[in-house]
Amino acid sequence: MATGQPVLRLLSLNDTFEPKAIPVPFSPDTLRIGRQTNDKTVPTPTNGFFDSKVLSRQHAEIWADRQGKMWIRDIKSSNGTFVNGTRLSEENRESDPHELQTSDHLELGIDIVGEDQVIIHHKVAAKAEHVGFLSTSDNLLDMNSVDLGGVPKQPRGKTGSRL
Repeated sequence: MATGQPVLRLLSLNDTFEPKAIPVPFSPDTLRIGRQTNDKTVPTPTNGFFDSKVLSRQHAEIWADRQGKMWIRDIKSSNGTFVNGTRLSEENRESDPHELQTSDHLELGIDIVGEDQVIIHHKVAAKAEHVGFLSTSDNLLDMNSVDLGGVPKQPRGKTGSRL
């Protein structure tokens, strides 16, 4: 069995966020995914918050098991959580857990389109570039350093403090 911290590395597919390398807690703890609502939920490269009006405050949750498998569940969001184009649950219904895999496409919410067919609010569309434990040659700082203008970002401590 691998050891260390499970990490979810997300790359934006529609330029709605900067790349993220998010430490993911082991079950029974979960990482909440949602939209920014106040100063405590400002999006960073190492958390699950996004600046998107189509996400619920508490949209989805992610966790890892001890084998390094990562799971996502929609937690009654209005606009849905999609993995590889498949919606995980009906509107305002909690989904069953779905295993995330490297290279999966994750969509949080839906594009909101105006009368002129122009997108008013963008969904969060991402590719899961890495799902699971970091290899011995990787670390969270290295995964984020390129995206932070040379200023290394320290990973946060206990996961529960980010809920």
